[in-house]
Amino acid sequence: MINLSKVALLFCLLAVVACKKTINPVVDVYVAGYEYNPLGVSVANVWKNGVITALTNGQQHAIANSVYVSGNDVYVSGNEYNGSTDEAILWKNGQVLYNLSQSNSIATSVFISGADVYVVGFEVNAGGNRVATLWKNGVATTLTNGQQDASANSVYISGADVYVAGYESNGTKKVATIWKNGVVSALTNGQQHAYATSIFVVKK
Repeated sequence: MINLSKVALLFCLLAVVACKKTINPVVDVYVAGYEYNPLGVSVANVWKNGVITALTNGQQHAIANSVYVSGNDVYVSGNEYNGSTDEAILWKNGQVLYNLSQSNSIATSVFISGADVYVVGFEVNAGGNRVATLWKNGVATTLTNGQQDASANSVYISGADVYVAGYESNGTKKVATIWKNGVVSALTNGQQHAYATSIFVVKK
């Protein structure tokens, strides 16, 4: 004969275990950013579950702007001052993977897709304009022609498609913009300043 009380107790125990797994999942939380040291220099950092790891030595200003974790690898995009200008940098597991540009540049966002590493940001050209830029495995592709100020602020890969959010100036106003595989689309009409800062793609 089935002991109903024991069956009921078993279901209760299973329910408690399931609830604990739902309420208290085991997760790692990564945060990228920067902190000023006692000398007033910004140090690029990544925090894992609140524990800090410095990416730079604090001798020059540096900022970490974006973090992406793939398997056991932690990728961080940002920039570090080289004594005369900012350089776009990508760190992997605390070490510099790519010095993305030697010119005045910022790396704003990083995304990993398979074995490929995508970073976006901007480089400043000789005319003083920011040029929206996409780096794939350290190789740069410009998204704008440099005639107007522009920046790429966020990147997302969905299948074979590369989506980038940012802005490009129309000469008087900043226009919130997205690029899909390098093809540009304006999100705003250019009558007021607007900026696209983050992008996420959901396949239907």
